[in-house]
Amino acid sequence: MANKLKLDEAKKHIQAAEKCMKTSFTKWNPDPDGAASEYIKAAVAFKNGQAFPEAKSAYEKAGECQLQCKQLFHSAKSFEQAGFIAKEMKNFDETAKLIERATNMYLENGTPDTAALALLRAAKMIESERADRAVKMYMKAAGIYEREGNSRQAADAIRSAPRLLIRTDKHDEAITALQREINYNAEGECYEIVNRLVVCMVLLHLYRGDCVAADKAFKHAYV
Repeated sequence: MANKLKLDEAKKHIQAAEKCMKTSFTKWNPDPDGAASEYIKAAVAFKNGQAFPEAKSAYEKAGECQLQCKQLFHSAKSFEQAGFIAKEMKNFDETAKLIERATNMYLENGTPDTAALALLRAAKMIESERADRAVKMYMKAAGIYEREGNSRQAADAIRSAPRLLIRTDKHDEAITALQREINYNAEGECYEIVNRLVVCMVLLHLYRGDCVAADKAFKHAYV
């Protein structure tokens, strides 16, 4: 009964949103701002009523309306929420797609920290099912922090990438990611962490049978 009430409420908000976008002889211009507000209310009601596909669609429609109003930050938030709903539906590729879109909008809006946090949240949500996609998100978040001159946050952002790459037997890529993590921590003067990461690098080279690379990595350790 409670779900039905929520779904009925959501449908009323959808109707109100569609009405906002209609034009007539007495209403020449659509009202995307009003429609966005109604779509968000509908999305919340659909979500509470466990109607996840409808909730996702409503958030996306809200995002498109907010784009029409040039509200980049709010539009990004709507697409990010749609991504969270996609995760509830176990549609992990769609989660990544929507949150990557939101991330690009956050960057365009001039809010890189919010963009990086969105990537990190999404990567954590999908890493057990879409390790490759999660790695790209961790790396992109690290790159954002790097461009902002925040080495320590870049190191934190990339930390899970080598683990996932090793788990999926992508050892060459894992070494590259580890080297980036080492560099970030060295820039942040976190030398104890650097030493631990160098040990991981040495072991990984030895696992691959490359003793020369292992020796070279060891000699670059901070002691």
